[in-house]
Amino acid sequence: MTRYTPYAEGEAGFQIGLRPLDPHEWIEPDERAAEQFANKARLLSERPGDVVATTPGSEAAQGELLTLLSQYLARQYPELYRRDGSIVHVGPAAWDVDLGDGALAAIDRAGRLVQEDLCLMQMQGGRHVLTAASLCAPSVWRLSEKIGRPLGGVHEPVPGFAAMMEARVERIFSHLKVDAPVWRLNWSVMSEPTLFLPETVHDRTEQRLAGLVAQTAGDKLFLRVERQTLRRLPVTGAIVFTIKTYIDPLRAISERPDLMRGLRQAITAMPEEMAGYKAMAPIRDAVIGWLDWCLRVY
Repeated sequence: MTRYTPYAEGEAGFQIGLRPLDPHEWIEPDERAAEQFANKARLLSERPGDVVATTPGSEAAQGELLTLLSQYLARQYPELYRRDGSIVHVGPAAWDVDLGDGALAAIDRAGRLVQEDLCLMQMQGGRHVLTAASLCAPSVWRLSEKIGRPLGGVHEPVPGFAAMMEARVERIFSHLKVDAPVWRLNWSVMSEPTLFLPETVHDRTEQRLAGLVAQTAGDKLFLRVERQTLRRLPVTGAIVFTIKTYIDPLRAISERPDLMRGLRQAITAMPEEMAGYKAMAPIRDAVIGWLDWCLRVY
């Protein structure tokens, strides 16, 4: 069963939906660790330039994040993380991270500690700018195209963000307090279960959609949910944006009529621009048909 279900209430458009976050629950190690750390290991080895990026002037914030994160993990999850001098033994990954390894950017070292992706946002010229990131599970965006850009540029493809959300999100970032982190959820229906999706269009290729009908949608389509957190670093004032990705086959909700009804409502009520952004058209009939077929017994 999928852990988070932001579509359950049938809300169709872009929702900020911030909620207070218990600081003890900042990072979420779980049973998907082996898969997600393996994904990081492969990408960091084969294409590090695609998953780690920094800008000049972000070094202090990167270092502060690394220190805060390593201390938090050792304190909160002593059964998973063990500190030996500058070395952190990362149990879920079965590898060691040298906190003092200057050959790697601090954001890179921090990213190797957790399943989550990590992004740093810093105020520059009156706007919050993406200044550093370790991103191994992007959902239809490229880090190279977003690094160094402000919030509006990072969210440029999101319908209505510039007109209706950008100023509000900037205010939220500006007023975020060190002792009051927040979190939110985001969701999509994908036809590809891969964590690393850097392409700037959805995975609706002919090959991926072959054989997709209502009867097969439960196994051929996937619910992708992101748990996102925001917290302010106390010294540099940078904002840490974490992204934890959950991918489950659509059939994971087949015994939850409440979730199926919520998802159906969210899809059918989705504004046209948002449906285009989420590339719903090629899969909509199959998803709705599958949901109706499952709901017939309830």
